[in-house]
Amino acid sequence: MKCSKSAVIVALVVLAFPVAALADNTITWVNAGGTFSASSTGLSITGSTVVGVTLPNGMPITGTLGTLNLTAGALTGGSLTTGCIGSGACTFLATGSSFTISDTKGPSFTGTFTSPITLTGTKTANGTYTYTISGALLGSVNGHPLMSSGGSTQLTITMSHLFTGGTVPLAGGTSNVTVPEPGTLGLLGTGLFGLAGVLRRRLVHS
Repeated sequence: MKCSKSAVIVALVVLAFPVAALADNTITWVNAGGTFSASSTGLSITGSTVVGVTLPNGMPITGTLGTLNLTAGALTGGSLTTGCIGSGACTFLATGSSFTISDTKGPSFTGTFTSPITLTGTKTANGTYTYTISGALLGSVNGHPLMSSGGSTQLTITMSHLFTGGTVPLAGGTSNVTVPEPGTLGLLGTGLFGLAGVLRRRLVHS
């Protein structure tokens, strides 16, 4: 019986550990093709195909998985004519924004931005330009709502030239969406650790 109780304690601790380890759940989608547009009236990515996803546990899924689309409101800061480089990053309104990923084999995301969206450009050593779109999100993954604190996204795209506005073909990009740990998982982890402690005390006294 003693061995059986010890095994239960070990099992409970092992079950609880991944809950703590996955407090920062980042899902990474890789997309290809589509169009990237930015002007004084807004920012958008349309018709981009999802070709890969990496889950928080590191498991990759590849293939033609779905589509990625993004929209943001009017330009409120920075200058597109100077390329939104560095400290001159461009900001767009979250009003009327949307961010959707329809994924047939992995997780899908549907949501909106809850903070201004930032477009930041960086010139790389080989002469290309990397643009990052970032902002806080609220929405759901596979129909399960994020916590009220929301998630965040960082979508990185690479261009062969300085982007000063308009519409250009999108070669590819990577979108990282950080999904907050559901409160129920946190409570489950706490409960499992507590139960393990109770069983351990019973073992000591038996």
